[in-house]
Amino acid sequence: MDTSPRTMAKLGQPGGINAATLAFVFFFFKSAAIPLPGFDAGFVFVVASIYAFNKRHKQVRISAAGISLILFWAWACLSFIWRGHDNVLPALLIWLNTAFDLLAIYLIFRLGSPMRIGEQSMLGVLWGGVAVSMQVLFFAARGLNIRDANSDFLGANYIGGILGLCLLCAIYVINHEPNVKKRIHLSIMAAVVGISLFCSLSKTAILAFLLASFVFFIISANSIKVKLRGLALVILVGGAAFFYLSDYLDVYFFQAQDGEALVSLSGRTFIWLETIDSIFDEPFFGYGVRSFADYGPQIADVQLVHAHNEIFQTLFAYGAIGLTFLLGSYVLFLKRAITLYSHSKKSNAQAAFGVAIVMFALTRGITEAHDAATVLPIHIFFLLCLWNANTAINNPVPRSPASAP
Repeated sequence: MDTSPRTMAKLGQPGGINAATLAFVFFFFKSAAIPLPGFDAGFVFVVASIYAFNKRHKQVRISAAGISLILFWAWACLSFIWRGHDNVLPALLIWLNTAFDLLAIYLIFRLGSPMRIGEQSMLGVLWGGVAVSMQVLFFAARGLNIRDANSDFLGANYIGGILGLCLLCAIYVINHEPNVKKRIHLSIMAAVVGISLFCSLSKTAILAFLLASFVFFIISANSIKVKLRGLALVILVGGAAFFYLSDYLDVYFFQAQDGEALVSLSGRTFIWLETIDSIFDEPFFGYGVRSFADYGPQIADVQLVHAHNEIFQTLFAYGAIGLTFLLGSYVLFLKRAITLYSHSKKSNAQAAFGVAIVMFALTRGITEAHDAATVLPIHIFFLLCLWNANTAINNPVPRSPASAP
């Protein structure tokens, strides 16, 4: 890679930084999906090098939601103090890798137009989804599903969450793209990700995607014709998902776990009850980052690394203080999206997308969690916070004390 000052200056121009951002977002999303030792450190080094050579730095606001998210991650770091000594090093490396990602995203946003970078990043996330889809489809082509194909592969529900998020990004970029030919290409990419989402057999991820996309089409500033077309597509996708999963759902509803899988949500209710008992022992500070595998209830045949509910997991790991920061980031992000929706038609699609993302995260958070961070990948969440916070630079939003993010 050419790192001469002249080349770096070109990367700071609108066209150049968009291409660079697309590549960066693709690679760090791949890094999050398939962790590679040292990759995040190398990624932030490249971004920092570009930042150092570029002299046209932009002023980038960090919204209240972004600050709350940073405080959440800082609190996670502090939890190492009281976590204990079991498996601390792997947890610390994960924390550092994510910290590198957050720093790199902030530096990227200072290199060009935040609005353009945000839009290109959504396209980059979609490309990342296509990369993950190739691995899912590889197993499907061999007649296997990712729940059974490889126990070391990413969990099916985690894969489903990633692909559902990527598919939401696809809806945004397709809805925002005026060029018909490009929309066709994007639609093909979205179809690949959608098929892979079905193949993940993640019921919560599919349901969360359908609800979020429904919300997006309802509140976006499209014509009635476009809204109806979008809602018809959601219904069609939902019907196709139900048809594809019919045999799997039949087994799940009536045969799995002696017919009790649905009642107990695959045993999640038992995990929740045991987790709540543990939470009462450490209600304010929690047990620390990535502590569930060591101190959480182990009532399944496989080792449980989180509580399968974002609220319970956050309370277990970071206590009431950590949960306050997490919920604060969701509430403040949603408030900013509503502010954009209310005051600027130009940012309506972005605002509707933000509301849909929160809907997606909250729905998935009912039955899923992350062992160290947030159910919505934290680096993607931070990227969205920066994007929403700096929309006013390009599309002014009337400000008042009541509408400030």
